[in-house]
Amino acid sequence: MFNIILRNCKIINPDKIFYSDIAIKGERIYLIEKNIKGKAKREIDLKGKLVFPAVIDPHVHFDLKAYNSRTCDDFYSGSISALKGGVTTFIDYAIPSSCKHSIVEEVERRKRDAEKNSVIDFSFHAQIVGWNERIKEEVGFLIENGISSFKIFMPPTEGWQVSDFGIFKALEFTKIKGGVIEVHAENGSYPEGVIKELIKERKTNFKYFPLTRPDFVEEEAIRRVGLWAELTRGRIIIAHLTSKRGLDAVIELRKKGVKIKVETCPQYLFLNNSVFKREDGYLFLCCPPLKSKMDNIFLRDGIINGSIDFIGTDHCMFHINEKKKGKGDFRKTPYGLPGVESSFPLLFDYFLKNKIDLKILSKITSFNQSIIFGIKDKGKIEKGYFADIIVVDPKKKYSLRNLNSRNISGWYPYKEKEIKGFPEIVIRRGEVLLERADSSKQKEGEILNIKKGSGRFIKRKKIFW
Repeated sequence: MFNIILRNCKIINPDKIFYSDIAIKGERIYLIEKNIKGKAKREIDLKGKLVFPAVIDPHVHFDLKAYNSRTCDDFYSGSISALKGGVTTFIDYAIPSSCKHSIVEEVERRKRDAEKNSVIDFSFHAQIVGWNERIKEEVGFLIENGISSFKIFMPPTEGWQVSDFGIFKALEFTKIKGGVIEVHAENGSYPEGVIKELIKERKTNFKYFPLTRPDFVEEEAIRRVGLWAELTRGRIIIAHLTSKRGLDAVIELRKKGVKIKVETCPQYLFLNNSVFKREDGYLFLCCPPLKSKMDNIFLRDGIINGSIDFIGTDHCMFHINEKKKGKGDFRKTPYGLPGVESSFPLLFDYFLKNKIDLKILSKITSFNQSIIFGIKDKGKIEKGYFADIIVVDPKKKYSLRNLNSRNISGWYPYKEKEIKGFPEIVIRRGEVLLERADSSKQKEGEILNIKKGSGRFIKRKKIFW
């Protein structure tokens, strides 16, 4: 007997759109074909609604201590927000306090916390905050034990900066061992100089913040780390790309044969630096900062033409009271925006309005993440894969006013409007965790079948793309 049979699905895979039934047995997809025979504990007639592989968000920050503050959601509340946005797997970060502290111990500490609290599956990027023989050994150990991606900061953010020599050596080592380096690509020296000038001129109001990190700060860093990747033949991922100049640099590096993948985030597609003209513009301070409307357009084009590989959210949610500290001085604001709950719906709504091929949406929100980060048996609706599935009604709108994230933080960066794309059903490893009420009287109603700590650590494969 099957757990579930989903009838009359319109399946949106990264390579194909087709109609079929889906039978789920245990945690996995057992059968995909029309008119499946057999009994199931539950049958759901989807009547042609859209069925996507569930979202993999490879860039979130739950329970992060930074900027003299702490994010206001943890592995429990944050994973619920993610679930409501169609995410069944996320990758967070394990950040040692300095290069003197063990990355392995920090990974284990974060893993224990997530195992107790997360309602969806998870993994971690281990952050490298220096380079020496001990760290090198720990990186090798982590790759052998299912952590195959490592974050490096080029700017001196929170004392996390790694020298060019350290980046070079990390690329050399991970290339051989089967890992990948994810880079926060911004020049560190230029922003520091500009900030000193702005302080002298008493221009620390939040509206001056974009001046500290213009687009060429990103471009220069991408070209520099791209050279190290070219020389070492290592693999790099550019996190949260924000600009046309940065994307142009990536495209040139690829022509040289550099192994480089690119992430962008919803805020860099749908928000721009015009928000800093608003009275509450301090809420939108994040690193890297929002760029121009023209950059929005080029990045959206980059998604369609394939020059941008995947979407992460860089979900980093601070309470409105914490964000208000930077109203008069941008240095006092914790940088970051929420996004894990609304990422897929915002993208879906945009794709639908602009009649863009939904196979691309399936790629950039799930499949490409599974390949790039070595996540086995997720990212596609296929026999034998984990039954991580979301169901979307393309006709139904939901309000951004009622987001879990907004309730926790007291604010949200996107306008209070109704959009299409919020999943009606979310299935994680064969279990229905979320169902939104179908009754018009309960338009915003939902049923959650969640268990604290039911999320599972994902041991990832070595990476050799």
